[in-house]
Amino acid sequence: FGSSPSGPRQALFPSQQVSVPTQIDRMSPLLLHICAVLCVLPAAARLRTSTGDCPLCVAEEHCHVACGGLRQQSPGSRYCLEACIGAHPGDQFDEEYFAHADQKMKASAELDANIHRLGQELAADIKAAKGS
Repeated sequence: FGSSPSGPRQALFPSQQVSVPTQIDRMSPLLLHICAVLCVLPAAARLRTSTGDCPLCVAEEHCHVACGGLRQQSPGSRYCLEACIGAHPGDQFDEEYFAHADQKMKASAELDANIHRLGQELAADIKAAKGS
């Protein structure tokens, strides 16, 4: 086999030529991928900038901070977690908001207690019916 530094390798028969892949030929798929990624990155950054943060997440975070200040509770406390369920953008996290949250939590606790009481009454009725 003879080969020239700049040309293709020659096969056993002079009419057949075999291409020898150069380093650039082998790297071209990698270069293509790198170029594609570099082209997409600015578009992805613009999309992230234009969409911003999750509005519900930001509202809940603001609620937790306000809860810590107004109720002297840890923002991650059970009270603040329950009070801030359903916080929406545009809500005012003031004393009125937390007073309403207190009412909702009290009503929920009363409902839970009533359901528990009814369950106990049903269990007692079933036990009494089996004993008769």
